[in-house]
Amino acid sequence: MHCLFSRVLAVFAALLLIVALIKPWMEVPVDVEELPDGKIQCIAARPRTAIPFRITCLAFSLVMGFGHVWHRRTSDRKAMLGAAFLSSQLFFPYVVMAWEPALSARANWLHMQHENLTWLGGDLCTNLEYSRKSWKDSIYMVDTPRQINVVRLPSSGLGAFQFGRLMTWFEMLGFSNRFCQFVRMGWITALLGTTLLIMSECLPAGRLDRRRAVRALTSGVGAFACGTLIAVAPVVVSSLELDRCRDAVARGLYDSAEAHLRRATFYLPALREDTFYVAQLGLLDFRRGRRETPAGRLFQANLLERQGRYAQSMDLYQEILSKEPRETAVYREALRAVLRAGLHALNGQRNDLACRWLEQVMRAEPCNLKANFALQIAYLRTWRRDDLDRTVRRIVAIYGYFQMPTKQIVLAASHENALFAAYRDHDLAAAYTHSLKAKKP
Repeated sequence: MHCLFSRVLAVFAALLLIVALIKPWMEVPVDVEELPDGKIQCIAARPRTAIPFRITCLAFSLVMGFGHVWHRRTSDRKAMLGAAFLSSQLFFPYVVMAWEPALSARANWLHMQHENLTWLGGDLCTNLEYSRKSWKDSIYMVDTPRQINVVRLPSSGLGAFQFGRLMTWFEMLGFSNRFCQFVRMGWITALLGTTLLIMSECLPAGRLDRRRAVRALTSGVGAFACGTLIAVAPVVVSSLELDRCRDAVARGLYDSAEAHLRRATFYLPALREDTFYVAQLGLLDFRRGRRETPAGRLFQANLLERQGRYAQSMDLYQEILSKEPRETAVYREALRAVLRAGLHALNGQRNDLACRWLEQVMRAEPCNLKANFALQIAYLRTWRRDDLDRTVRRIVAIYGYFQMPTKQIVLAASHENALFAAYRDHDLAAAYTHSLKAKKP
């Protein structure tokens, strides 16, 4: 006898899966637009790889949910199918982070900027002592990390499977802070809806069918194990190719090394966005005398920057930015060099030059958190209150897509910057408004 509770649970689960079709699964802010009323809203990018997952949610909701209602019976086969489908949904983070390199690299870069602002050695913590002195003239901005990597490759040997590296393997499967930072309701409701459908199948007549539950658990674990092997295989093959690349470089076989390096990115596309991958390509081009390639010019600019020849390196960076498409990793690395130059100019009290470099970064990358916050300090020092208020509204709009509660710290500091500017212009009403938002962002 079919239990009413099981039927209601199945209908509710099917509705959740339909909600998963409508709601986004992941959103990463990529651009901003200013509305006529002065408000700023973000334009977010969504992963294309979510489309097959959403289509399977639709098919699964029709087959399992409505079939469960109209046929009025449960079965072991449905429970096992539901558990296997739940396991497949758990690989959505891996598919996004490993096989959509442009989106995953953007998400990782935004998360790294946020961490660079908020961690114990970041801008907000290191400047607590001087944050309210001399109109923030003594604030020193921390440099950004040199490397961006979406996937941290393990060793290709047996040492990769040590228990001390389990966190690395979780991140390799996509379960990292940079994914959780931008996850949305769609994926969560899909997981919840599938779980409720499995429960409806395992609760015939209102009681738990232990045999069916065990078979469903076995099916889910087996599907997850198979999926893990499929996900790990490209990582291991890419790691082997990188080992061969290192051996070829040690023997001076640079053409062979480049072939192995590019073959590694074929098996794992996210590797193309790694800073060290771009640097290695540039090194190979540099040693073969190919200094006019994009990676070769970037390597040469980095070399000049490390030698202290900043003017020459900046000329090369600007040349790269004028010639390369914005979606490439070479363009992003050159833009990060301009960001570093802007931060160094701000720390050296060259505020006009800092505004120039940081504004260039914001034009090319409107959602850059580090450049936004540094510009707030530069605008405060140069008495540009209108521009400061605009950057504060922009950073509020960008942080609307972040999930971690530490974003409140940056929002509070941004409103404090606007508070200082309002005080200096004797606008007490605006200063009071920003003081309230600084207390409760």
